[in-house]
Amino acid sequence: FPVTIPVFDFAAGQQLDAAEASDVAAAAMKIYGIQMEDMGFALDRLTAISNLTAIGAKDLQIALANSAKGAIAGKQGMTEMLVTMGLAKNAGLDMSVVANSVNRALLSMATTGRSTLEGLGIQVEDNKGHFRDFGDVLLDLTAKTEKMTDAQRAKTLEDALGTFGMTASLAVMEQLKRDHNPVGGDPQGCKSAGLHAPAAAQFHRDHEGVPGHDSGHF
Repeated sequence: FPVTIPVFDFAAGQQLDAAEASDVAAAAMKIYGIQMEDMGFALDRLTAISNLTAIGAKDLQIALANSAKGAIAGKQGMTEMLVTMGLAKNAGLDMSVVANSVNRALLSMATTGRSTLEGLGIQVEDNKGHFRDFGDVLLDLTAKTEKMTDAQRAKTLEDALGTFGMTASLAVMEQLKRDHNPVGGDPQGCKSAGLHAPAAAQFHRDHEGVPGHDSGHF
């Protein structure tokens, strides 16, 4: 991967060496289809995510690579994935565990777990046929299962998310339930990821007008 000026800037700002920063950039391009001309914006977005969540700069490559198959299967945007994973890491889970667990949950939601979610009245896709943000589905799942018995809830979550997928998802769901704050106008997924209103608002001010806004890549 070419070490361009945006990569050098990202490395300097995040205290990474050039090889580490290049690996992060290459992973973002491969998984989320980000074009070279948009890489500066994507790395700015990664910097903001690292600053606003529990995902440190050195966690980014693990987060991106280990959740790749699920992100692709669930057609998730980079921001939504990383901010949601940041919530799970904030609960004290190792980054590798978080990324692999989210990966498993998304793969389940996109395949065998889909019927369980739809049976609960939770739509995996929106009315345009686009996959909904992972955090939004988890919010719905929290609401649909909160009055179940412990045994019913555990079985439902296992069917929807997979056994290992539950590990990170339960951590996220607990934080969403405790910390969720409605934030108006949230195309980037900050609301569903439970960011407090000031942090979400600052995130949008810093990244307004980013190319690819409607593509789902960012």
